Amino acid sequence: MPGLEIPGEFLRHAVLDTVVPHAPAIDIEGALTSALEDGADDLPSVLSSIPQRSLLFFDESLPIRVVLRLSDCTDTILKHYLPRLEVRLDVFAVDPAETVAENPTPAREVIFSGIVDTREEPLVIFNEFEGEDGTGNHVYLIWSMETFLSAFTPR
Repeated sequence: MPGLEIPGEFLRHAVLDTVVPHAPAIDIEGALTSALEDGADDLPSVLSSIPQRSLLFFDESLPIRVVLRLSDCTDTILKHYLPRLEVRLDVFAVDPAETVAENPTPAREVIFSGIVDTREEPLVIFNEFEGEDGTGNHVYLIWSMETFLSAFTPR
């Protein structure tokens, strides 16, 4: 288990992802809990149970969920590090027509940049499991964020 005395240990096996739910008022806690009860064990499998938007539009305001999964985290460690945590979300638009041969670093534009408001308590889901290597847990922290996707700026 990560300890308070080792800097960075808290995030050693952390995974960060985002969800743009198809229905803004989705019961994300219910969806994640159901996926975990059905045996989903990695973050992509857990999040795939949530219907998500396939298209986003410029000049659109939409709710996003930022999901951080921590491994083998106790309640004490979570309470210690959570107030010190800063989570930033940068959204980029990338030209899909460019190939790697044409441009090894494709052009991309920032269309949203923001920091999760850590004054708001995240939704916390603890999932304990038993595996071949013993027991452990995953802690899912979910923040809601309102984003506004701005159009490209002319060059």
